[in-house]
Amino acid sequence: SEWLKNIVLYDLTWSPIITIPPAWALAIEIFFYIAMPFLLSRTKQTTYIWFVISLVITISLNISGASFRNRYYPAYAASLFFSAGAMIFYYWKHLERFIPNATFAVLFFALFIPFPLIVEAFGGDRFALGYYGASLLFLPVLLWAIVSPLFKYSRVLGDLAYPMFLMHFLGAGIVRLIWGPGITGNAGMFFGLVFIVTFLLALGTHLGFERQINRIRARV
Repeated sequence: SEWLKNIVLYDLTWSPIITIPPAWALAIEIFFYIAMPFLLSRTKQTTYIWFVISLVITISLNISGASFRNRYYPAYAASLFFSAGAMIFYYWKHLERFIPNATFAVLFFALFIPFPLIVEAFGGDRFALGYYGASLLFLPVLLWAIVSPLFKYSRVLGDLAYPMFLMHFLGAGIVRLIWGPGITGNAGMFFGLVFIVTFLLALGTHLGFERQINRIRARV
């Protein structure tokens, strides 16, 4: 039954055995990518209702003191972010006025990266204010990226980002296998080596598999 779940990406969120650890997120994505075109984001009105409901769910989870696990892993917890993406699509004309210039976009991004740690340094909860605050900081960066001349380059980064997400556990495993478990004691070196190995794995995956798959998908 566990192998079947891994093959069809069903209910992996709570599965004790996941062959590719980050694949639990794919189960959530597949759910929304099926539900969105058929119901949730089919029209502007349904998207707005979906977003409001998602916002209420998120607020309720935080007020009730739900653990970060329950605010991060289930599909209903991810609903706010998928609905926000759909809202950007439908309400783009209203959002254009909030697009920052390049300087502010860089500042927002620079603050976004360490924001959970900054919140924790001041005594806040990095899994609450740090988590949702970072998400809000990233929104103007996203809006700027969509209209930026650099967008054509961001597509290249996007092509590599997904396989890197899927491969980073494997990359860490390879580094530990070659250099030994003691390498994790040197955080900087461990991160650098894992990044390089994961990048090479992602590049190989993209060039060897994804481009061919995308050609088939484009025809569909």
